[in-house]
Amino acid sequence: MKNLKRCLVGLLLTTIIFLLAPVSAPVQAATYNLVKLVSAVVSSGNFASNGTVVYDSTAGLSGLYKMWYVQTTPDDIIRSYIYGLLSSGLVTDLKAGNYDNVAVSASDSAAIQSVFAALAGLNTTQITTYLSSISTSLEYATSPDGTTWTNGGAITFPGAAWDQYLSSPDVIKDGSTYKMWYTGFTGNAVDLQSVFVALNAATASLTPANMSILLVDIVNGNITKLRTDIISLSLKSQITDLVTKTLTFFADSAPAIGYAESTDGIT
Repeated sequence: MKNLKRCLVGLLLTTIIFLLAPVSAPVQAATYNLVKLVSAVVSSGNFASNGTVVYDSTAGLSGLYKMWYVQTTPDDIIRSYIYGLLSSGLVTDLKAGNYDNVAVSASDSAAIQSVFAALAGLNTTQITTYLSSISTSLEYATSPDGTTWTNGGAITFPGAAWDQYLSSPDVIKDGSTYKMWYTGFTGNAVDLQSVFVALNAATASLTPANMSILLVDIVNGNITKLRTDIISLSLKSQITDLVTKTLTFFADSAPAIGYAESTDGIT
């Protein structure tokens, strides 16, 4: 249910960020609270996702929780663009994880539609430029109790052509070796443009009230009612087209499973 309630964030933000370009970068020197880690925005416009945790009973005096997660950091260009689109209180609601308010707010619904319309108006050159302005790092953090986390060091994770973007690291410790499996893929600006156009077409004719109906279904994780409401709002053909375009995007992105090893969980 918790993941379903985050579908709204995936709908709004993943289509913009669209997943995760690997860049060797240090973990920010900060202490994170777990509540923030599961929010849409960690701090200052940074997005965190795909956390995986290993408990290492041999570390320290009483063991240590070790976490790897993906952090996406838009630069000022893309951050200004996104925040310029997200009018009303939508940014505040998303940062606070207040999805129930997003679902029932007419002004938030109108802001969402403006985002989709703006994305649909981007050409492939603009999409490529915006995507290149987004940096993503694989982050590492440790915790003595699984709740309060501190930075654990810089992750050295050189990317290759096939895993230009990455997500979903899963880690185990096998003896003295950390083993990681993750998803990697490339991006296609032409396909992504088609997704944006289809997304806009699926919602452009909706009133704020009708948009709220769909958002309530998403926030509540009520997939059965969501299907029924899509049909009742005459969106079936538009949603079918959106799904088709999205599947094409992911197919052309050539996703694959990557494997990496480390002796310290960092390099």
